[in-house]
Amino acid sequence: MKTQHFKKWLWFYLPTSFVAIIITLILLAHTLWVAKVIDHNSHSVSDTLYNLFPFAVCTFFIYEWLAKNITKNK
Repeated sequence: MKTQHFKKWLWFYLPTSFVAIIITLILLAHTLWVAKVIDHNSHSVSDTLYNLFPFAVCTFFIYEWLAKNITKNK
């Protein structure tokens, strides 16, 4: 029997197993670390947001791709 690691909810995938929770926490920690580094080197809020946007979007797409490929909704 295969374990379903993610469950689709609206537009998102929610983690439903230990592996999925670890993946989610790793990606969230990476995003927060990048945000901290970018904020440290920025001069304004808009500078921080402009520099953080590409990293946050790429991380979201990686999460979405992983969840979609791991979860087989047949």
